[in-house]
Amino acid sequence: NLSCDTLVVSRYAPYLADDFNVKANLKLLWCHDVMAAGATNELLLKADKVLALSEWHKDTLVKAHNLHPDHVIVTRNGIDLSRFHNVDSDDVSKEKVKRDPFKCVNSSSPDRSWPVLLEVWPKIRAQVPEATLHLYYGFHNWKVMAGHDINQMALIKRLEDQVAHTDGVVYHDRISQDELAKEFLSAGVWTFPTWFTETSCITAMEAQAAGL
Repeated sequence: NLSCDTLVVSRYAPYLADDFNVKANLKLLWCHDVMAAGATNELLLKADKVLALSEWHKDTLVKAHNLHPDHVIVTRNGIDLSRFHNVDSDDVSKEKVKRDPFKCVNSSSPDRSWPVLLEVWPKIRAQVPEATLHLYYGFHNWKVMAGHDINQMALIKRLEDQVAHTDGVVYHDRISQDELAKEFLSAGVWTFPTWFTETSCITAMEAQAAGL
């Protein structure tokens, strides 16, 4: 029950429904996932434009939802480059971050790569004994989403045990964006062996900005 100039609906097409009584001069559906969640033809037509994150993403949305290509605009994700200043900079006002080439980092949701990563990590350590694996993000969101799913909770418990008892693994849980940038700058490798389809991976952009 509100009026606005521009309505931006993130991810969930059902919020475009008339039931919410939002009057806007422009209505946009901004898709972050491979497909628009809860989308129907009727709902998608209520959006003046659908925003995708890459040309690949646009093509996927057009095919999945039978959209006209003109209905979809390609935008992009972005990162704050000021967090990733040049560690070799001569600017004395900027904190120098020493890089450890053997430090590996992963800051994505555990369900997107940790089952594989923690399985292969002992083999990596056998080849590179100096290597350390630093994990960020944590399990809270996954536990909330898993609810009472016995299989999901069992997997989470197994991963928590592996994190606690695998040599060379350091668990940090969630930290701030500024702290994470420094952790990336101090590392040598971004480790993300994933099967998850990324539409526009912000962590990949940050890893690249940090020189990983």
